[in-house]
Amino acid sequence: MGKIVLSVIVSILILGVIGLQDAYAGTIYGVTRTDGVLITFNPITFTTTTVGPLGLIAITSSGLAYDPNSNILYFIDPGFSGSLYSVDRGTGQTTLIGVGGTLFGIEGLAFDPNTNILYGADTRNDVLVTIDTATGISTVIGPFGTPKMTGLAFDTFASRLLGIDTFNQQIYEINPTTGVPTALPAAIPIGQGLAYDSDTNFILISDGGSISAFNPLDFVIEYQDTTFRSLGLAFVSSTIDSDGDGVGNSVDNCPDVFNPDQIDSDGDGIGDACDPNPTLFCGVGTSQVGFECIADAGPTLTCGAGTIQVGDECEVNTEPLEEQILNLEEEIIDLKAIIKELKKDLEGVVAIILNILNNLP
Repeated sequence: MGKIVLSVIVSILILGVIGLQDAYAGTIYGVTRTDGVLITFNPITFTTTTVGPLGLIAITSSGLAYDPNSNILYFIDPGFSGSLYSVDRGTGQTTLIGVGGTLFGIEGLAFDPNTNILYGADTRNDVLVTIDTATGISTVIGPFGTPKMTGLAFDTFASRLLGIDTFNQQIYEINPTTGVPTALPAAIPIGQGLAYDSDTNFILISDGGSISAFNPLDFVIEYQDTTFRSLGLAFVSSTIDSDGDGVGNSVDNCPDVFNPDQIDSDGDGIGDACDPNPTLFCGVGTSQVGFECIADAGPTLTCGAGTIQVGDECEVNTEPLEEQILNLEEEIIDLKAIIKELKKDLEGVVAIILNILNNLP
């Protein structure tokens, strides 16, 4: 019965791989421990991509958190300054928000989108804190007790604050008003960073050399990868729509500007609504090509063998046969590259489905 179900699922994946990929199109962010570079991890292709350096000196923090309401990625420096930064997700560059006052040991971060509260785990004083996102000032909520929390995450599905204790290899649910933790009934591999994948409802754990995804229902490992080398984690959902135009941030060509039409006249990937280069207003029968208005081609014709469309007419193709063959070979190469990418996407989705099926009771 399991093989039949698997065959059906694989068939559906083959027919609709692009649609299913969109369901897992969220992005995982991290910061490399050695050189302080912002990186991303794709949970479909299991590939890590470099974004750019934070511009900070020493990076030992697992403190990353994303605010979907304001579209801000936060990073905290647990060193002497205890500073809170916003991070440009396109370049990796940081902007100082403010210092944390007398608390310099905050590492884990988590943002509750329901209350707009940024939480922090102070590993030096073993307390839960809240952080003012306008000033960076921290306020103590209460002690963790015995557990030593290094990472935090907010589970938006269950609406709960989670913490990870590296030394006891345990995940806890934390009372956000007292800081008191309650152990979840499962041990996990050693990890320091924590995040919640709201697209799949998986809990993500990192240890500086790998990333693991756990099902919060049974804590079975859904996937692991050793190319993601970051202590901190932050997940940005593919379904987030910061400007409310009905187009998710991951595919919106102006994620912070309302533009439901997604018009991009110059084809540079930046929508007209936020493109710094003004667009041309071409008249009827013309279209913008680069920075010029070019007359539109006539209607598409069905030309016979040995002919090609030129304007509104079919003319004999005078292009040498050798060049026609070369052009055809180039088109075939491009098509093979597209098929290869689709195959990679399909393999990633199938791997996720197989992990889920293998862990069914």
